[in-house]
Amino acid sequence: MDPLYPPKPQPFPPTPSHSLPLPPTFTPAIRVPISGAAIAGTTLAWFLAKTGARITIVERAPSLLPHGPWVESRYARQRRHRYSIYRPIGTAICALSSQEVSEILRADLTKLFYEATKDLPNVNYLFGATIKEVVSNDDDTVKVELSNGAVQEFDLLVAADG
Repeated sequence: MDPLYPPKPQPFPPTPSHSLPLPPTFTPAIRVPISGAAIAGTTLAWFLAKTGARITIVERAPSLLPHGPWVESRYARQRRHRYSIYRPIGTAICALSSQEVSEILRADLTKLFYEATKDLPNVNYLFGATIKEVVSNDDDTVKVELSNGAVQEFDLLVAADG
């Protein structure tokens, strides 16, 4: 076994021998549009960006929405655990326990992930736009038309728009 190229798990069904996967250094980054820039969309963008994926977040609103209900951690209250929310650089934003308020505003949580992803080179935000139509969808790509008329091709489409 070559230590530089450990064996990759085979997809299901197994890849035919005539189309062997490329070594990890040559695997192109997947292109993913995420419809929705709230908690789910920005969180997924952060995790996918860490894998090298190229992310386009499409949000109908002209900017992040400044309102929304509280997000509560019932787990912390029931289990009497202490937990923290961290910035990507490792500094704690807040630490909560069952004796303290274990809630955060939805808009504040969304903003935390937006701030963590907005300057990443492989994440692009399109505010004031929507995915108007899925033009085509096959085994390899999905082609979408945006509300601004642009047609773009991606590897995976994620709907995280509530």
